[in-house]
Amino acid sequence: LSLAQKNPSDLWTLFGKDQIDESENTYGEDPFLLNFLEKGICPWTDPKITQRNGKNIDITVDWLPPKPLHSQQIAEKFRTKYALKNEETEQMIASVKIGRKTVELSDPFDEVILWYEHLSKAGGTSFCEIVNSNMPRLMVPRYHCMPRKGEFIDGRVGSWSNAELIQHTREELHRVVSNEWDPFDLNKLVMSGRNINNFGSSNSVDGSGTQKEKLPPGPNLLFVTTLREPCDRLLSAYTFFAITSTKNENPPAFQQWTTSNVNRCKNYKPGTRSAYRSNTARMNHIVWRFSGGSLPHLPTDEDMKSERGRAVRRSEFPPPVTDEKVWVPSFKTSVRALANHDLILPMDVMTKDEGKEAFRRLLGWNRIEIRKKKYKKLPESSNGQVVTVGGVKNSNARESLDEDEYRALWERNWLDNILFLWSRAVFFARLHCNVDES
Repeated sequence: LSLAQKNPSDLWTLFGKDQIDESENTYGEDPFLLNFLEKGICPWTDPKITQRNGKNIDITVDWLPPKPLHSQQIAEKFRTKYALKNEETEQMIASVKIGRKTVELSDPFDEVILWYEHLSKAGGTSFCEIVNSNMPRLMVPRYHCMPRKGEFIDGRVGSWSNAELIQHTREELHRVVSNEWDPFDLNKLVMSGRNINNFGSSNSVDGSGTQKEKLPPGPNLLFVTTLREPCDRLLSAYTFFAITSTKNENPPAFQQWTTSNVNRCKNYKPGTRSAYRSNTARMNHIVWRFSGGSLPHLPTDEDMKSERGRAVRRSEFPPPVTDEKVWVPSFKTSVRALANHDLILPMDVMTKDEGKEAFRRLLGWNRIEIRKKKYKKLPESSNGQVVTVGGVKNSNARESLDEDEYRALWERNWLDNILFLWSRAVFFARLHCNVDES
């Protein structure tokens, strides 16, 4: 929170964004110790770092949360039941009467569902390809891992109640679901014995810290998401939704597209087609997503009367909201929600060694591959990223936008930039360091 309360222009310097060459990012003052963690070094336990000239150096790591409650137990159940496409699993699947909507050999109270929180243009298509390489076909919804519901081929699982998800488990074999269009439902944490309000506490039954809560009856959820550098994700969303997928020969300018979509956010209704794509252009989309959709897209009515508020109406990018009452509760909630995710995977390492190891440990997956025959335009520089239409495009915002435009965009996404770097550090710390479960 202390970082988020800084002026965004100060954060620009603090995170080393003023350096000309970012080919080897030093992360500036590096508050999350990424220079060490990305190299596989735990700086708070490495004697070469903690001891100098015979003196102990205190390295405070107050930003690293424990692993989510029951994470190891739920992951072990998932690995045992679904991870491998072995002959026994395939025979079990074949014996289930899918046509009658009965799952005779499946006990929903002993099931695990992999819940993938899919931020648009942050590696979701690649992730679903990896899912299909590691799980039996009938356990994976056909349309980009999103289960159908009624008229929606992408059934908007993010708007389903827990009861609806449990019922779906009884009727279908799907053991992975993907939520792309709606904010993360904080109540889903309950299905894994977690609570957004008591994260970081003892999680005890009586508050004494002597007895941890038991894992609730299934289906339990394993929470996975992939995050991407916020400005790059926004530019990729613009390229895809404004140009590639529409085949628009005269697309709107980037700033015009973001402004138009942000203005449409007021029409968005979860679980419907109403302005559902407008959220892809939100500033600080990560905070909006993982706060359960509580972060407003415009300032409060009171703030709108100020000079800064009026500037929002005129500007092509809404500047940061300085009224802390508007964003602090949402920011805190998003941190807790992300900390309760079993895997927060940086998109750029998904198919690299670090991503492969994370998949293996949590899910038991060993086939971390993308079917290049299906996506013929996949270049070597794509880091395993694939798209459904038009091939992978260059979405490096710093290279594509002019200097002032890029800095304005970065500063206006100041909350997301903090969360992206923090979650990246959490990923590498959980991978390389001994992080206990809460």
